[in-house]
Amino acid sequence: MEPLNTNLQKNVSKKISNIGFPISYCRLRWAMLNDWTDCNETCGDHGFQEQLYKCERDVNGKIEHIGLTVCDEVLPPPKYTRACNRVPCKVFNWVESEKWSECSHTCGNSGEKTKIYHCEDSAKRKVEDKYCKGPKPVKTEECNRMPCVNEWYKYVSTEAWGPCSATCGDSSYQSRLKECVRFNSNNETEKVSMSHCSNLLEEDDIRPCNFVPCYQATYRWIVVADWSECSTECGTEGIQYQLNKCFDVTFEYAMKNVEDVFCDESSSGNATRPCNRVDCFNYEWVSQTWGECSATCGSNGIRKQLFSCSRVYLNKTIQDVEASLCNHLQIPLITENCNRAPCERTIYSWITLPDWTSCSVTCGKGTEEAQIGCFAVHKNDTMTRVENETLCRISAKPVNQRPCDRGSCESYRWSEVFDWTACSASCGEEGVQRKIHVCEHVSKDGSIIPTSSSFCENLPDISEIRPCNRMPCVSWRYRVRHVPYLSDCSETCGDSGVSFYQYVCEKEFVNGTLEEVKMENCANIVFPNTTYPCNRVSCGRQWVAGEWGRVCSI
Repeated sequence: MEPLNTNLQKNVSKKISNIGFPISYCRLRWAMLNDWTDCNETCGDHGFQEQLYKCERDVNGKIEHIGLTVCDEVLPPPKYTRACNRVPCKVFNWVESEKWSECSHTCGNSGEKTKIYHCEDSAKRKVEDKYCKGPKPVKTEECNRMPCVNEWYKYVSTEAWGPCSATCGDSSYQSRLKECVRFNSNNETEKVSMSHCSNLLEEDDIRPCNFVPCYQATYRWIVVADWSECSTECGTEGIQYQLNKCFDVTFEYAMKNVEDVFCDESSSGNATRPCNRVDCFNYEWVSQTWGECSATCGSNGIRKQLFSCSRVYLNKTIQDVEASLCNHLQIPLITENCNRAPCERTIYSWITLPDWTSCSVTCGKGTEEAQIGCFAVHKNDTMTRVENETLCRISAKPVNQRPCDRGSCESYRWSEVFDWTACSASCGEEGVQRKIHVCEHVSKDGSIIPTSSSFCENLPDISEIRPCNRMPCVSWRYRVRHVPYLSDCSETCGDSGVSFYQYVCEKEFVNGTLEEVKMENCANIVFPNTTYPCNRVSCGRQWVAGEWGRVCSI
């Protein structure tokens, strides 16, 4: 530490002696506080803080805190500074928008509107006004500067005339059409809605119509369209319509269609009648394949015809349903002999297989045939199929058919466009999605209409399944977050000062709540460790506090 100069020591001694205390009893000194002044800048390259001090008095070893002015008179405190807030500044500016405020008046001589301004940062993002320095700009403009006038409404006649009050006779007249007009004290006019004049008395301006002799007309309903097709094919609501229209038939050679009100309303213009009032379908037992033969050989073999309960529609389409729906019907009993051959030898017999051939048509109504094979029936009731079907020619090869319906010859197809269902699970190993297709009806004219999927049920299945959300079901995760401010600079001057963002480890739950935990829980998470230069200023000469003098001013 450099000693105080001689003149300064003399000045200090003189001030202390003037206070009137013995030199041996007290001593004054500056003591550093663990605090600094507020930074003079919030950002940029020039921010600094000054060290704060307190004034102490040592009287016979007892320390007292006294006013700063006492120490100031003896010796000013040393100046210690350090850099602060040395970070790039964000630039905020007032920006003029395209909008104006509402005009302060609707008429008169004092109407004004004000331009709207807002505060933006350097990235042109709108922020709160408090970030922009200086007062908000003010820009005004005159508006609605016009006399405040009175308004009134009035009927005004036009050049057009309305329809005649009657179509014939000598008392027919017509009125001139009017419109509602708004007037004001500036002699300005404007056509407005007739509702503005609804409370005004309207004066009629009428004139007679041209005379047309009247005659006693004859009106009659005449059928113009035969009975329409029935509205339904079956059920209890079927109706047909016959379209009639009212005609003036006074002169048969010049009949003309007129409004329906001229004809007798007691006889309706459109006649109706019920139609197709029958059930839309019946339940029936429909024959299927034959059952198994009761014996493999001998003279007692019998097999029964099998039946299924079906819904038979008027268009002859058939749909299999639950057997309980046919409980009110008696199942037909049809049998035939089978396997009537001696049991001492191997016999060959036609056996109906469970498979059926494809439908004989690709659209419309056709037939399917059961597949039948030739089998060798042995004594032990076992059977083996033989390729040489001539061995079964002892009996005619049976034919077993059933109807099939491939729908209208207007084709159906699964749509090319598809979507996926929502995932069946949000996590775990079981989540799947299914591809959804729509059945489309392709008409003969090429138009495509979405329709019921039942029309595509005979088409190949193109549905797909894919996994989804295959991930562990966890309710939380660890994450690293840095605090929004930099650490203190490692140096107060020189060319090696750095600061950095500090990080905390948090547990993030699925409901969005956070819990701060020990940093070791985030040891496996990689996060940046970027440092920022700070206090890179020259370490020049500065005052350094030395030992206190031996005398006290008090």
